[in-house]
Amino acid sequence: LDRYNYANKYFSGFKKGFLTDFGRIHIMYGKPDEIERHPFDTDSKPFEIWYYWSLGYEFLFVDERGYGEYTLKNYMEQLR
Repeated sequence: LDRYNYANKYFSGFKKGFLTDFGRIHIMYGKPDEIERHPFDTDSKPFEIWYYWSLGYEFLFVDERGYGEYTLKNYMEQLR
Protein backbone atom coordinates (compact mmCIF):
# COMPACT_ATOMS: atom_id res chain seq x y z
CA LEU A 1 0.00 0.00 0.00
CA ASP A 2 2.88 2.39 0.71
CA ARG A 3 4.34 1.89 -2.78
CA TYR A 4 0.89 2.39 -4.33
CA ASN A 5 0.33 5.63 -2.41
CA TYR A 6 3.85 6.85 -3.28
CA ALA A 7 3.21 6.16 -6.97
CA ASN A 8 -0.04 8.12 -6.91
CA LYS A 9 1.58 11.02 -5.08
CA TYR A 10 4.76 11.37 -7.14
CA PHE A 11 4.00 9.93 -10.58
CA SER A 12 0.49 11.24 -11.29
CA GLY A 13 0.04 13.59 -14.21
CA PHE A 14 -2.06 12.79 -17.26
CA LYS A 15 -3.23 9.68 -15.41
CA LYS A 16 -3.07 8.25 -11.89
CA GLY A 17 0.44 7.40 -10.75
CA PHE A 18 -0.20 3.66 -10.42
CA LEU A 19 -1.16 3.55 -14.12
CA THR A 20 2.11 5.14 -15.30
CA ASP A 21 5.16 3.08 -16.19
CA PHE A 22 7.14 4.83 -13.43
CA GLY A 23 4.39 3.93 -10.97
CA ARG A 24 4.06 0.30 -12.04
CA ILE A 25 7.79 -0.34 -11.77
CA HIS A 26 7.94 1.43 -8.41
CA ILE A 27 5.03 -0.64 -7.07
CA MET A 28 6.60 -3.92 -8.27
CA TYR A 29 10.24 -3.31 -7.32
CA GLY A 30 10.30 -0.38 -4.90
CA LYS A 31 12.64 2.57 -4.96
CA PRO A 32 15.51 2.15 -7.44
CA ASP A 33 19.05 1.97 -6.12
CA GLU A 34 20.04 4.71 -8.55
CA ILE A 35 18.32 6.91 -11.17
CA GLU A 36 20.22 8.33 -14.12
CA ARG A 37 18.31 11.29 -15.60
CA HIS A 38 18.82 12.86 -19.03
CA PRO A 39 16.11 15.50 -19.41
CA PHE A 40 17.95 17.88 -21.76
CA ASP A 41 20.34 15.87 -23.93
CA THR A 42 20.54 17.47 -27.37
CA ASP A 43 20.99 14.21 -29.27
CA SER A 44 18.10 12.23 -27.73
CA LYS A 45 14.63 12.48 -26.29
CA PRO A 46 14.44 12.91 -22.51
CA PHE A 47 15.07 9.61 -20.74
CA GLU A 48 15.75 8.03 -17.36
CA ILE A 49 17.38 4.77 -16.41
CA TRP A 50 16.37 3.18 -13.11
CA TYR A 51 18.96 0.79 -11.69
CA TYR A 52 18.12 -2.03 -9.32
CA TRP A 53 21.63 -3.32 -8.66
CA SER A 54 20.60 -6.08 -6.24
CA LEU A 55 18.09 -7.48 -8.75
CA GLY A 56 20.29 -7.00 -11.82
CA TYR A 57 17.67 -4.82 -13.55
CA GLU A 58 17.96 -1.59 -15.53
CA PHE A 59 14.72 0.00 -16.71
CA LEU A 60 14.80 2.56 -19.53
CA PHE A 61 12.02 5.17 -19.65
CA VAL A 62 11.71 7.61 -22.57
CA ASP A 63 9.57 10.74 -22.92
CA GLU A 64 8.68 10.21 -26.59
CA ARG A 65 6.47 13.29 -27.02
CA GLY A 66 8.22 15.74 -24.71
CA TYR A 67 5.24 16.16 -22.37
CA GLY A 68 6.73 14.47 -19.31
CA GLU A 69 4.99 11.14 -19.91
CA TYR A 70 7.79 8.57 -19.77
CA THR A 71 7.17 5.10 -21.17
CA LEU A 72 9.10 1.96 -20.34
CA LYS A 73 11.10 0.67 -23.31
CA ASN A 74 12.95 -2.46 -22.19
CA TYR A 75 10.75 -4.38 -19.73
CA MET A 76 10.76 -7.79 -21.43
CA GLU A 77 14.51 -7.63 -22.04
CA GLN A 78 15.09 -7.26 -18.30
CA LEU A 79 13.07 -10.34 -17.35
CA ARG A 80 15.10 -12.84 -19.38
